[in-house]
Amino acid sequence: VILKIADGDRGGSTSSVDNPLVNDGGLLLTSISNQSGSSNDMDTYYIYYDAKLRPYKYTADYTNYAYDVLIIDYDNGKMDMPDWDGASNLSLSFNSKGYITKVKGSWSYSEDGDNYSGSMEWNASYDKDGHLTGITMNNEEKSDEYNDKGISKMTLSWTGGNLVSYNSDSKWYDEDGQVDESASSTGIFTYGTQQNKYKQYPAILTVSDDTGLFNMGLFGLGPNNLPTSYNEVSVEEYGDHKYEYKENLTSTFTLNDNGSIDTEIWTSDRDNYPRKYMYSYSDVNSVSRGITRSGAMTSTMSASDKAKRIRDFMHKLPFVPKRRSGK
Repeated sequence: VILKIADGDRGGSTSSVDNPLVNDGGLLLTSISNQSGSSNDMDTYYIYYDAKLRPYKYTADYTNYAYDVLIIDYDNGKMDMPDWDGASNLSLSFNSKGYITKVKGSWSYSEDGDNYSGSMEWNASYDKDGHLTGITMNNEEKSDEYNDKGISKMTLSWTGGNLVSYNSDSKWYDEDGQVDESASSTGIFTYGTQQNKYKQYPAILTVSDDTGLFNMGLFGLGPNNLPTSYNEVSVEEYGDHKYEYKENLTSTFTLNDNGSIDTEIWTSDRDNYPRKYMYSYSDVNSVSRGITRSGAMTSTMSASDKAKRIRDFMHKLPFVPKRRSGK
């Protein structure tokens, strides 16, 4: 779904985030809808923009539930997560292109007579063309009785402007410094000749409630072409158990007349039903822009809820293996 743009009628509107869809196409991605399984239920994720055409809010709209997932305060480098009745006050850092280079959060609270404190930090790196090349994630939590650490490293490999593979490795350590749990994941992408004109990230990798930062264009540029297949292998080891997961998917993309993605369909060798994504856009000059947020965010949630929210967010990044034990 798209609102047409008249040639020469963009008014020089560009975003302070380096996003070809906005700056070259004169378009704002306003929503992605996801339909999978045998039902007709549709999950839709909406993106809102401030007066500088920066994406500042990401909202999830499920069949029976809708809420604001992320709200960014660019002036103060903060991110709010309103679903927990207040801000997590995650701090954000950006590079000169407007892409996120660091996400950082911490917590400290007492519960049932025990004291807890912890922190998490992501650090992202990019190549000279604006592609995400790696993210390191570190987290630590302490109590009166334990000290738990986790380290995840993700590397993305690009060839000819296309994301060809990623490798991710995560380890969690107990209070004695021994590996308590580990997980790894590898993905391989193949491409045809279909052009990805505005370097959009495929929704198969990014569409969920807490990964809106990719959909919002804040983790760099997507591939030059649209992928035709995606193969993933994941291995998890926890206690005496070892789990392996493999999935092979093939894709079909349809494009709007101006080259932006209209629909995206993936068929898996593990599922009976395809996963379909539908994109909607607005002209940069026709959308009602939001107001740039200012002023420090304040949290009304409990300290323990804040900690749980940050930990949950930390493990929602695409490509990064999740902890099976749920810690």
